Amino acid sequence: MPVGPETSNAFPIAGSTRSFCGQYEIVADRVFHSIAVSANIRDIGTVLEQTVMIENDRLVLSVSPAPAGGPGSTLQYVWNRAQGQEFPMASTPRALP
Repeated sequence: MPVGPETSNAFPIAGSTRSFCGQYEIVADRVFHSIAVSANIRDIGTVLEQTVMIENDRLVLSVSPAPAGGPGSTLQYVWNRAQGQEFPMASTPRALP
C-alpha cells in the first residue's frame, strides 16, 4: 500500500482555487491586483481587475467573466465581518512578540 497523501482529488481541487498576492490599486468601484506571487504560475505578472462592493459588514469582489466560465458568467468572492469584531479599515504595523 502506498504511503503519503491521497492525490486522486488534488487536481480538481487545485483547479478550483485561486491564491495570489501583490500590490493593488483601488479606482472608483474597481480593484486592480498586480499579481507578484501565485499558485498558478501563469498569473504572475498579470493584472486582475475586480469590481468592489461594500455594503454594511459585507465585502464583495466580482470577476466577469468567471475564470472557469464563459461570456456572461460572474464569480463573486464574499466576505462578511465577524459579529462583535471591530477592525480598523487600514492595517497598522505591529511589532512581533
